[in-house]
Amino acid sequence: MQVKRLQQQLTEWGQVPLLLNDPGSTGVGEQLRTLILKSSFVLEPLVELLLFEAARAQMVREKIRPALAGGQIVLSDRYADATWAYQGALGIDDRTLMWLNQLACEDVWPDITFLLDLPVEQALERLQGERRDPIEARGRSYFEKVRARFLRLAATYPQRICVIDASRSPDEVETQIVEEVRRKLSEKGMVGR
Repeated sequence: MQVKRLQQQLTEWGQVPLLLNDPGSTGVGEQLRTLILKSSFVLEPLVELLLFEAARAQMVREKIRPALAGGQIVLSDRYADATWAYQGALGIDDRTLMWLNQLACEDVWPDITFLLDLPVEQALERLQGERRDPIEARGRSYFEKVRARFLRLAATYPQRICVIDASRSPDEVETQIVEEVRRKLSEKGMVGR
């Protein structure tokens, strides 16, 4: 997983990054994650969205804000952009998604987001034989919509979202991520060039 590789690299640079998983990373968040991804309930799209946002709001207040206030780097495996793509692909309108993301995130936005882009067919091949959660089991047409929404978001925010070709080897992907993070941290005076 690339986020763990980045965490290791940052540690080698003398940083102490906080690694989060969205949804999750708090007691409330983990329970909501279980409800969303492991329960037998079929959730309505709006209910699913509200559960994701509730988990994120808890994570922002309990984990992200205190870490940032202490000068810590925060890494999150997914955040608000994922909600915009995944729940938007279920038909929830963009205005509602943006409003709820804003509410949950409280103006805490990433300096950089990595979109690991892979054609849907390749992504589904990589999942062959793995147990899928209810979201991963939604099928190809759903994931085509999700990918299109992610790519549209990246085109809208190119200064923040870095699209990476995830069909390359994990080491090549890691190299590109590390280079981008080093550049961003150098701009902030947090690591040497």
